[in-house]
Amino acid sequence: MIGQLSSTSFLWSLDKWGLGSAVLGAATKTFQLGFTDSTKYADCHGTTELEPDGEATTELTIHADHLFYDDYTANDPGLAFDVFAGADDNGDGDGVITWEEMEAVDITGLDGYESEGKAADLRAYVELLASSLGHVDGEPHCEMVTRNP
Repeated sequence: MIGQLSSTSFLWSLDKWGLGSAVLGAATKTFQLGFTDSTKYADCHGTTELEPDGEATTELTIHADHLFYDDYTANDPGLAFDVFAGADDNGDGDGVITWEEMEAVDITGLDGYESEGKAADLRAYVELLASSLGHVDGEPHCEMVTRNP
């Protein structure tokens, strides 16, 4: 082995992303989370090895489940959707969760939803969580370098 690929970086840029639905009890909620900015990830801790005169392949992944983490700071956060569903219930109740409804949800008093003071509402919290989506070779994390609107 000549070395290990230890300094991977990549740029992620998508216009509309995060269309889906979730079921909570008897209710179905749909959502479309549109991110119109790009995020550059670097210092990815990959496991790809490179042989002399060889080729190597590394896998870049986006872990969308991170958008539904219940704690930004926890090593092993849970997935939660009840606060998202509540955003629509307290909004227009049409079954579609919007950014505007998420902005109206104050997360500062909720159990979990720790953001190190970086987010006070659900939309800002989800945008903060978006910084943790980038991975290489499965689970190894990358650091977010820049986010450009």
